[in-house]
Amino acid sequence: MALALRKAENVSAGEDVRIADRSLHPELEVLTQDFAIFDGETEDAAVVLFDYDSGGRVGGYRAARDRETVDRCREQYELALRRSVPLGEFMAASLNL
Repeated sequence: MALALRKAENVSAGEDVRIADRSLHPELEVLTQDFAIFDGETEDAAVVLFDYDSGGRVGGYRAARDRETVDRCREQYELALRRSVPLGEFMAASLNL
């Protein structure tokens, strides 16, 4: 819940913050790489892959433009989007438990 409260600032800035409950959606187990997609709707799409150290801190980034990586990231993004809910909806449901 602490993460959700910190992300509320992002929502007020206009960001679409969403939460997916992995315990309800086992198919999300395939999501193991953090990434950002840029120009995802275009032929010039690129991704930045986040690498972490053993302590969970960001250790670096890798850029990729190859079709296989971009398509894999697009598919993972779509899967996460289909299984997620907006932060406000998640928080309201959590408070009603």
